[in-house]
Amino acid sequence: AAEGRILPHETTVVEREERLAAYLDHVGAASSPVVVATRFPTELRRLVAEATAATPTVSVRSADGVRQTVWAPPAALRERIVAALGEVERAYLVDGHHRIAAAMRVAAADPSRRRFLAAVFPLDELRNLAHHRALLSLGSSRSDELVAELERRFDAVGVDDVGAAVPGRPGEVGVVTRAGMCRFALPTGTGTDPERLARAVLADVVGIEDERTDPRVVHVPGVVAPDELAAAVAEGRLAAVFLLHPLPLEAFVEAAEAGRRLPPKSTWFSPKPRSGLFLAD
Repeated sequence: AAEGRILPHETTVVEREERLAAYLDHVGAASSPVVVATRFPTELRRLVAEATAATPTVSVRSADGVRQTVWAPPAALRERIVAALGEVERAYLVDGHHRIAAAMRVAAADPSRRRFLAAVFPLDELRNLAHHRALLSLGSSRSDELVAELERRFDAVGVDDVGAAVPGRPGEVGVVTRAGMCRFALPTGTGTDPERLARAVLADVVGIEDERTDPRVVHVPGVVAPDELAAAVAEGRLAAVFLLHPLPLEAFVEAAEAGRRLPPKSTWFSPKPRSGLFLAD
């Protein structure tokens, strides 16, 4: 993207790509910006500070308590901001891999629509939360068999409540099932926690070879409380949940710069612009 200056870092789920492409093609407008982050040079920071010193054009607080503030700078200042952004050599796609994939599908049929709505953030002002893996089914296995196999293969510690199952550092994963909970260490090796979980647990233990296409996998952002996920397991709405630690920012940057694609939904960055605040046809 953008002459190779915007670097992605995740694979996508095909079904979600197709659904978003159908929506974009039918509606003809994008209402949810993808999020791009970069290291803001000094001049860009100065220009943004100048723009945001003025009275905002829009300032609203949503039901979840997040305030969204928008400034519309004068044309001359806006042009200087755009020019400063043009000097950025490298940026990272941190949210919106599926939306860009959908936009590319639409553009393949209509090259005049080869564009997407984006918001650019300073990389050092982003916060990354975990993205957990929930399973709708364990296939032919039972919950107690899953826990026993994890305890056999990995350095695992049984726990009595979901708070203790939440991993405290990279390399740890918690699992919640109806048969019990534990926290275990992923095997050492190359790759991020989502990559190692996909190889050593989802594929080798559960039999999920590709979480991009397997309908049993639900990716749950870290804004959902672990006790809510535990309740869903207890009620039978989920078969199991694997709780991950947030991916360190440097690990995401390293993967993007190396051209590696992490499993889908390996990150959940904040802040996010509210859908519907901007529209682009």
